[in-house]
Amino acid sequence: SKLAWPAPTCLNYSTTVDDDLYWADHIRNGGKGIVTTRNEATLRLVSWAAARARERRQRQRQQRSIVGIGNSSVSGSGSGSSRSSSSIPCEEVPTSNTGPMMFPEEFEFITKLMANLQPKTYLEWGCGTSTSFYPLMASDTVVAIDGYPPWCKQVGEEPRVKCMIEEERRLRFHCPRLLAADGV
Repeated sequence: SKLAWPAPTCLNYSTTVDDDLYWADHIRNGGKGIVTTRNEATLRLVSWAAARARERRQRQRQQRSIVGIGNSSVSGSGSGSSRSSSSIPCEEVPTSNTGPMMFPEEFEFITKLMANLQPKTYLEWGCGTSTSFYPLMASDTVVAIDGYPPWCKQVGEEPRVKCMIEEERRLRFHCPRLLAADGV
């Protein structure tokens, strides 16, 4: 059963401050109205899609066992190879992030896209609060790259992200210090 497609069009914006739905919500409700309501609905969809991805990972593990491959013991090999069976799934690790730093329609659109495509893996170029959500919907290893090491370190310390990196070993986090063309 596929989800509704496509995500709602982004028609809530205006060229004037007075007509802008999100600005008005921010002024009246401190952003706790429509933004919070829409992000909460999308977070329920993230949870549903993450559970489906977890089922796909378990099936992949079972199929590898049947054909004699077994779980790889190589660190960072993806698919939760070294995770203790008594640990809680990373999607259940509490996070203070209530949604990515993007408009609710963007969050919903990407979530619906990933829920429908059911990616095995993907590349996340630029890390942030979305790194607490989107990798949960992939059934194998996700590569996340960010070129600003202080921000990358902060994102990597978020409990859910840290769980995917260290516990499930299915998020490969790269934080290179990028140099300009002159090497500085």
